[in-house]
Amino acid sequence: MMKSRMRSICKYTIAALSLTSLVVPMTVGAATGNISATNKYAWSETAGWANLRPSHGGVMISGSHLSGYTWLENIGWVKLGSDGGGPYANTDASNWGVNHDGAGHLSGYAWSETAGWINFNCSHSQVTIDLATGDFAGYAWGENIGYIHFNNSSPAYKVNAILDSDGDGTPDMSDGCPADPAKTTAGVCGCGVADTDTDADGIADCNDTCNNLIDTDGDGVADCVDGCPTNPTKTAPGFGGCAATEVEVEPAAEVTVNPGAGIEVTLADVTDACSLASAPTSVDMPVGYQAIGDIYEISTDCALSTATVCLTYDETKVHISELDLKLFHYTNNLWEDITTTVDDVNNTVCGETTSFSPFVVGELIGDVHVVPSPSALSSLDTNLVVSFDASRSTCYDLAYDAMGIAYPVELSCEYSWEFGDGGTGLAVGGNGDDHVVYQYDSPGSYTATLTMTEPISGVTASKTVTATAALVEPQGLSADFATAVNGNTVTLTAPTLDASVVRAYIYWGDRKRTVSTKPQVDLAAGIIYTYGRGGRDYNIRVQTIDTAHNMTDYTFSEDGDLTVTIP
Repeated sequence: MMKSRMRSICKYTIAALSLTSLVVPMTVGAATGNISATNKYAWSETAGWANLRPSHGGVMISGSHLSGYTWLENIGWVKLGSDGGGPYANTDASNWGVNHDGAGHLSGYAWSETAGWINFNCSHSQVTIDLATGDFAGYAWGENIGYIHFNNSSPAYKVNAILDSDGDGTPDMSDGCPADPAKTTAGVCGCGVADTDTDADGIADCNDTCNNLIDTDGDGVADCVDGCPTNPTKTAPGFGGCAATEVEVEPAAEVTVNPGAGIEVTLADVTDACSLASAPTSVDMPVGYQAIGDIYEISTDCALSTATVCLTYDETKVHISELDLKLFHYTNNLWEDITTTVDDVNNTVCGETTSFSPFVVGELIGDVHVVPSPSALSSLDTNLVVSFDASRSTCYDLAYDAMGIAYPVELSCEYSWEFGDGGTGLAVGGNGDDHVVYQYDSPGSYTATLTMTEPISGVTASKTVTATAALVEPQGLSADFATAVNGNTVTLTAPTLDASVVRAYIYWGDRKRTVSTKPQVDLAAGIIYTYGRGGRDYNIRVQTIDTAHNMTDYTFSEDGDLTVTIP
């Protein structure tokens, strides 16, 4: 492959290194290095191609040394430096490697378990890097493989270094953070993290445990001294915790407060100013009931005698009669029904209590039924269109009142369709739920699936239906025509003609026609016609009749051979 061969012998100068005793672990990492993904090959007449950016290896060039691995097809891995890091002294088995002087000149040794030492700075053959282009040049010498050439014009190959991966103007080989355009050294916080000191206290943010200018919740109190750094209404947990909403309670014979949206608490006989708090919580519901809305933990430092708690509910989430809703109070690890009133106009449930803990509006769990019932009807006037109808499907809750009497409550289900064609067709009508008009892209029989889901309970059910995508209008018969012109005479043939064609009419474009009652024979042999006038183009139309009496027309728009030019 090489046009010339260096003749000088490279002498090794590492007196302390012994090839027979040196053990170099070859545990190859996954780094790709900073060698070009395309210009990455050097050549050795003995060891073959040397890939400086192989999978699971790669050569990294810094301002002072090289590291990583290259792969030679005939000898395997070559390691560019010892594990102690560079630059390398190259005096013993712990500090060998290839150095870079920062100006593009390489020196020192790489190691191959198969080929031994490879010298990058032999007499007359030092390997260099052009810092303007990244191109390698020169030869390295291996005692057992000879020269490795890094750049050749014919045949063309070369090794090229990526000079500036992050585009910060500092070459990778001199950049301590080659993937961080904002830094060229690791600094205090390391590559990829700015050494910012927001509060100018001499401590970078990455190490500052109390940055007085960082205020996550925007309440004017720094996170490091804010007891509730994510709640803009609180700087201390208080008795309700950081997530709780607290309100002040003024002394009164009877006072009503709202410690949260949809929560109203009326306290009797408040003698001293105090606070009331609420926060969402999680507690298992009593057996046979489900929550309507959130469970709220209510707490207070007020001296409590009797209180009325009212929670607002969302009627769209109620399955049973609203008048059967309950207000539950969690006390002594048990849920207690404390309901006193249910207002189905204002959507509130109230109860009386002498202590605070979790409260929730609950309903009896019903028996949700989801019954999909789809049907499919093929269109009578449009090709491949099927109308799917699921209006007879039902979705209801068999609920139970306080007396244990069951009654149905209509529910709203979600619809999901799979049409059995992998989604290649197109929905062209319907409401997208219980009515869908779907157009398939090819005729056939398909198994469509309707899945219905009641979103509150999660109950789901599916049912399939067979859909037939039919062609309403018959497809035209296949035919291929050919014409040959000889003077004013044209010979029309049909290299392919459907076997069902029993009659053909040929309109020659000059108000004349030919009728063939044996088109299979006539068009195979060729129907000959002579025009009375030349010097013009004629458009021929062929009309065929098949055994089912279907008529098909063919013109130059279907077959360009049906246009002829008469000289």
